[in-house]
Amino acid sequence: MKNKTINNSNYEYKGVFGDQEKFNDSGNRLPKTLEIISQINPAPMTILDIGGGTGYLSSLIKKIFPDSSAYCLDISQRAIEIGRKKYKNVNFVVANAEDKLPFPDSFFDLIISAEHITCLRDVDSFFEEANRILKVNGSLIVSTPNLASWINRILVLFGKSPFFYEPSLKKPVPIVTIFGQTFPNMFLKPSNQLRVFTKDSLTKFLGVYNFNVIKVKGASYLNNKITKPIDVIFSYLASFSSGFIFLTKKSK
Repeated sequence: MKNKTINNSNYEYKGVFGDQEKFNDSGNRLPKTLEIISQINPAPMTILDIGGGTGYLSSLIKKIFPDSSAYCLDISQRAIEIGRKKYKNVNFVVANAEDKLPFPDSFFDLIISAEHITCLRDVDSFFEEANRILKVNGSLIVSTPNLASWINRILVLFGKSPFFYEPSLKKPVPIVTIFGQTFPNMFLKPSNQLRVFTKDSLTKFLGVYNFNVIKVKGASYLNNKITKPIDVIFSYLASFSSGFIFLTKKSK
C-alpha cells in the first residue's frame, strides 16, 4: 500500500519525534496525560502508544503498569532505533498509522495517540484501525491541540493564523511577534501538523467510530514565559484550553 503520510522525512530528525525534550517543552500536557492513564481501572495489560517516537511516554506508562506489555509504534525509523537502545522493557514497531496496523483484532486494552492525529491526512483510517485492534470497552486516549483555544480566538479575530496549524510542511512560518518574541520559534522545523480540532468536532468524530467520550481534560501547551501563566488558567476550561486530552471507551 502506498504510504499516505506527507513528507515522512520530517519525522527523522530530533525534536519532531516524541523524545523527552519535546514533552518537557509542552506545558503540563504530559503530567495530565499520565494522570488520566493512571486512573484507568482495571489496569490495562496490553498498551499501544501510536506515534510514540523514541518511547519516552511508553516507558513512563510501563512504570505505572509494570505487569503490562507496552508497545510503541512510530513511522520514524530513527526514533525507533533510539528507543530500542534506551527502553528495553518496551516493544517497538515501525509502521504507518494510516495503513493497516500489524496487530490482530481486539488485541489492546489501551491505545494512546498523543499529538499524533494532527499529523495525519487520513484520520478516518487511523480511527478505523484503532477500533479494530482495541478490545470492546477498551480505552483510547487522544491528546491534541485545540483549534478554538483562547489564544486562537484572539489570533483569528485579528486576521492571524491559529497556533498548531502549519501552512508549510517544509519551512517554519511565523504567526505573530509579541514583545520581540516570535511564535512559533523560527528555529523549529515544521512537524507536519495538518489538522486541528475543536472539542465539539473531535467528540463527534470519535463517536462516528464508536468511541464514547468519558472525559475531556484541558491542558496547557504553551510553555513560553509570556503566554504560560494565562494558558495554565485556561487549561481548566477544556473548550478554551490550548490543548485537550480525551479519554474514550470503545462501544463496539
